[in-house]
Amino acid sequence: MTKNATKSSPEQPVFYTVKETAQYLRLCEKQIRRLIDRGELPAHRFGTALRIKKEAIDAYVEAQRI
Repeated sequence: MTKNATKSSPEQPVFYTVKETAQYLRLCEKQIRRLIDRGELPAHRFGTALRIKKEAIDAYVEAQRI
């Protein structure tokens, strides 16, 4: 075995677009943008594109539990 085969690489974060997030949560894109604007759903801006981490989506879902 080579050294590279035995190294475990850290997992890359998974990012979703606004559209993908809306589909995942079964909400409209406008609602996702509102959540981002209100600071309820953290997002990252890459140029003009917004991306949301999977972990942030999961945390938002857990916070909404009643």
